[in-house]
Amino acid sequence: PPSSSSSQSQLPLSSVELVRNWVGKLRRPIREERRLSLIIAVFLLACEAVFCSAIIYKVPYTKIDWDAYMQQVEAFLGGERDYEAIRGDTGPLVYPAGFLYVFTALKLITGGNVLPAQVRKKLTKIRS
Repeated sequence: PPSSSSSQSQLPLSSVELVRNWVGKLRRPIREERRLSLIIAVFLLACEAVFCSAIIYKVPYTKIDWDAYMQQVEAFLGGERDYEAIRGDTGPLVYPAGFLYVFTALKLITGGNVLPAQVRKKLTKIRS
């Protein structure tokens, strides 16, 4: 007669056990390739930095929205809190408050000038 341990090993796995086995098989290669993942992430970040720098250097910036955003920030810093009253050249403020906070920080960092916000594009051109 078959032993109780061999009959238990032949029983179908529960769905929870199947999922655990499947997830375990997926996680093994991820753990083994952690170093490769780090190398790929660093490579992609470096590529993005190069491409963004090239775009800032080569593509002339048109100040379509920057001035309007700075006008909206000025209204906000002046104490205005009514969204309908915060306006710029392109119209009223339509973005959430987080957007306004980010551009307020940019204004404080750059003095409201687009040049420092674009990683000193003109200085790079002058040097080359």
